[in-house]
Amino acid sequence: MKKIFLFFICFTVVLSSICVPVGAYSPSSFEVRAQTALMASLDTDEIIYSKAINEKRYPASLTKIMTALIVLENTKDLDKEILTVSDYAVTSLLGTDSSVGGLQVGENLTARQMLYYLLMISANDGAMVIAEHYGGTVEKFVEMMNQKAADLGMTNTHYVNPHGLHNDDHYTTAYDMWILTKEALKYEVFKEITSATRYEMPATNLSKEKLFVTTNMLQDPSTAYYYKYASGVKTGYTDDAGRNLISTAKYEGYSYMIILMKSPVEDNGRRVRYEFVDSKNLYRWAFNEFEYKHIYDKTSIIGEAPVTLSLESDHVTLVPKEDLSAILPQKADLSTLEVDIHLKTPAFKAPVKIGDELGTADISYAGEKIKTITLVAGISVKSSFILIIWDFLSGIFTSKPFLIFLGVILIAAAIFVIYIIVINRKRKKRRRRRY
Repeated sequence: MKKIFLFFICFTVVLSSICVPVGAYSPSSFEVRAQTALMASLDTDEIIYSKAINEKRYPASLTKIMTALIVLENTKDLDKEILTVSDYAVTSLLGTDSSVGGLQVGENLTARQMLYYLLMISANDGAMVIAEHYGGTVEKFVEMMNQKAADLGMTNTHYVNPHGLHNDDHYTTAYDMWILTKEALKYEVFKEITSATRYEMPATNLSKEKLFVTTNMLQDPSTAYYYKYASGVKTGYTDDAGRNLISTAKYEGYSYMIILMKSPVEDNGRRVRYEFVDSKNLYRWAFNEFEYKHIYDKTSIIGEAPVTLSLESDHVTLVPKEDLSAILPQKADLSTLEVDIHLKTPAFKAPVKIGDELGTADISYAGEKIKTITLVAGISVKSSFILIIWDFLSGIFTSKPFLIFLGVILIAAAIFVIYIIVINRKRKKRRRRRY
């Protein structure tokens, strides 16, 4: 019976660990098969679904988002900046069996055209041309990439090349890719290129016109994976990275981004594209089951803070500095919200003015933090002159310098008393000798 009982306990523990949700919210009707996944609102920056978002992953061609960002930040006119294909940009990729755009040595393209090569058909030779043009050398360009990652706060990212071919020291995380992609999406040309399904590349000095087709099947109506609300952003694949996909979608005023990394390449011996299937499922889940909810306005009383030096009140109400809305499940019960208040000090001395910032509060739902808000005084509390004077005197009498001074006085007084006692004893002894 003891063995049976122990087996039952172990089985329960294991089962519960398997069933623990992987993110803020978890869908129940389907499985996300990528090893890493992040779904967040582009409207509020809230993470709706997460799975191993801070674990190291190989980005493969998602690397090219950073490469493109360097171009966008360092080009005044994308149509006037001319890039020339070098011999090294082409020959350095020979034998790698990687995705290339068929660029010719000596071919001239504008920066805009090169971005289409880079982002739409994921051309590694295009990445090499960009690196040499903007960095002088590929190595210098990679330094620029790593510096930009540091500037953006991508603390778990390191680059060794501009295209994403595998290297054990070339890695990132889903959370860092979220930071990077949001930055890139600030550029309209980036959104335009990554959301294009087809693009006719004009003839160059060495090549005829070409037709580019996106590698993102969510955007391609000719595929079974098409999702009409999706746009962008980038695909990526190597044997070590697995299938990677960053996409966005917008529907009825709601915008989301999904980052899937290390999705399976095969399932039971057959090739699969779960990154597209899982993305569609996540988008439908979010659009159908979540909505904006107004949680607090500027008059909502969140709590109270102690106040001293006032005969008027011993506390002040705490209200949000700004209105708070968040994306929550449609069936969410706002009465179950959890509020964790952090005051700047245990008590505040009057006067306190309405609007004074007094602390913050972490707002959580179902155990997951929604947002941290700033708390301000909801009312004004006047100070009392008598209590201020008393506090001032108390402060003097309890201050360290005063206590040290008092201690010195007491010690001096004690020494003086001892001295007087000793002198008196000596005098008494002298008197006794005389008699």
